[in-house]
Amino acid sequence: MNIINICLWLYIFFKPFYLSGSGSLQISDGFIILAFVLTFMSKEEKRMIDKKTIYIFIFSCCVTIINLIYYSIYQNTGFVQSIMYYVFILMGIMLLNTKVKDESFLNVAYYTFIVDIVVQLILYIVGVGKNWMGTTRYMGTLRDPNQFAFFIFLCMMYIHILEKILQKKKRLIVYFIGVYLIFLSASTGMLLAVATFVVLSIISNSDYMLKVKRVITSKQAIIILFIILIGLFILGLDKDNWDKTVEFIDKNIVNSSIVKRTMSKFEKSNGTNSSLAEDRNLDMLYNNWEYIFIGAGEGAYDRFNSGGEIHSTLPSMLFYYGIIPLFIVLVWIYKNLKGLKIRDLIPYIAIFIESFTLLNQRQLLLWGIIMLAPSIKQSNINRESDIFGKRGKTDEENFNSSSSVQ
Repeated sequence: MNIINICLWLYIFFKPFYLSGSGSLQISDGFIILAFVLTFMSKEEKRMIDKKTIYIFIFSCCVTIINLIYYSIYQNTGFVQSIMYYVFILMGIMLLNTKVKDESFLNVAYYTFIVDIVVQLILYIVGVGKNWMGTTRYMGTLRDPNQFAFFIFLCMMYIHILEKILQKKKRLIVYFIGVYLIFLSASTGMLLAVATFVVLSIISNSDYMLKVKRVITSKQAIIILFIILIGLFILGLDKDNWDKTVEFIDKNIVNSSIVKRTMSKFEKSNGTNSSLAEDRNLDMLYNNWEYIFIGAGEGAYDRFNSGGEIHSTLPSMLFYYGIIPLFIVLVWIYKNLKGLKIRDLIPYIAIFIESFTLLNQRQLLLWGIIMLAPSIKQSNINRESDIFGKRGKTDEENFNSSSSVQ
């Protein structure tokens, strides 16, 4: 069992290191396959399938049947490759099903996600990470800036959720590093996800507003603000320094990649009704709406005179596999998230909103974070029982104390 745990931790650590092209087998995937085989060799295989996992098993069967039918028609290997994606996802879900309630496993996984973010920052500082196709969009050790940003955001959400499950203190510095790396990627979808997460967290927790107010009105904050203002005044006395500051702000903030990309997205949404949809290839869905019922299969995209795949998670699954297989997945998601408090749903809301801008269903970590939801609910129950238990004990102690006085 220790070897299986190590394989899963290594999968998390090596996940952002792409040694070959996107869509091909990476070194991290090998650890999942090895862990799956070792789990079958142990006596843990009975824990791999439960009442929830069976939904993904049925969905995978639907995926296999639909893609095999279209492969027999078009002889396109893309359909077979898509089958392999979901077989791997099924293996990973079955494997994680034996671990999502293991606190010792989750504890190491928590620190591994933190290490992932810190390592990506170090690689950026030393210049090992790469930019995308000669642009200013940073993609670290991955193959695409959006892919890089999604991985960093998922790490942040895993850290946030595991902090709740394991009752750990928030490490805000890790979140700041994550947001900075996402800013470097200039991913508008991930910027939307971060904004959603932050805004909903503040709205759902009035304590945040009180803390912010205390920080802003504290003596330390006022002193720091006063020092900054004096520094800006001194800087403004020298015209050359002032010009350099304005140039820096203009280059790195006003005209940064993320601001330009965000503005271009707004321009598309304010332009023709279909421009933003075409950018995500969603027009392929409503131009061939009949596949919503029967599924188009995941491959041979040139059939539809499009620019490739639909870059939106749930709409693409609806188009490729039809309404019934998608409904099966939605039931699985609902059964996992059922019973969570609004505050606990925030990271999932942010992820689902972002997933409408990218194709994420091939990422095992996306499925894995959904599987953690029941552990959040159980953690809340345990925490509340501890609180009530302490209150009950305190009341009993007070009663005994008063009785002894009498």
